[in-house]
Amino acid sequence: MYGDTFVGKFKTRTWLYSFCLLQILIFVFIVSSMATKLWVYGSFFGTSFQGSLNASETQNSMSYYSLSLSYCEIYKDTHEKSMSSLCKLFTNLFKAMAFYIAFEVISLSFLALWFYTIWGILKKKDLLKLAIVFAIISCVSHCLACIIWFSITEANFKDDCSDEEINGETPKICASDGPALVIFSTVLHSGLTISYILVTKYAYKKFILPKYRVVPKTAKRCMTVEIPHATVRIGSLADGTPQTASESILTLEPITSKRKRRTNTGLVDVFGIN
Repeated sequence: MYGDTFVGKFKTRTWLYSFCLLQILIFVFIVSSMATKLWVYGSFFGTSFQGSLNASETQNSMSYYSLSLSYCEIYKDTHEKSMSSLCKLFTNLFKAMAFYIAFEVISLSFLALWFYTIWGILKKKDLLKLAIVFAIISCVSHCLACIIWFSITEANFKDDCSDEEINGETPKICASDGPALVIFSTVLHSGLTISYILVTKYAYKKFILPKYRVVPKTAKRCMTVEIPHATVRIGSLADGTPQTASESILTLEPITSKRKRRTNTGLVDVFGIN
């Protein structure tokens, strides 16, 4: 459909291939960020803490869900403020992980659909609007995953995560490799989505739309054709005698259900031309 039309200094086909490569790169970054073992770290009661997206690496790789249940149960029995703080910490990490994975699954799913539709466009299929929808959903889901995770965990990159005394408050934690990859992929994903929309819209409006645009019915106009020295049979009289007109000017209109044309003698049924 787009052929060899140019957008800027490159052909539209070249842009689409580059978008596919960037989509693969974003997919790799997202999966790598989820697989990395260092997402958060901190120090509580003089003991260092490191964790991945879903588990604590310093506590035998126990999941945040199991740790939250354990510390919350201890807090119910002892009512110690320190246990309350750890209960809040691991509960927040578990919630953040759940929301993050849910939105990233949506993002990756629509990223794959977006990739598929671009290949469809390269094969001259009319999937432009569908591809834009997939691109926006994928990008928004990825951004929401990043925002929600940081909002729930309150992690930061300031490297100030040491809480020797925690009295019922949620301990401070610092973000590490995983969140850094997430932020980078989010910026890349957003830039790719915006670039794709701009490039394809420009190509569609400037080069493709004029070639494939269907003229609306309201835009159709009458056409006047002069036929010199022609005899047009426009009907017959009541007694069966044919009525003719020589050197008529015919004005052709869009064909209707009763197929009528306008001549210089008025609106009549046209049966043929001799």
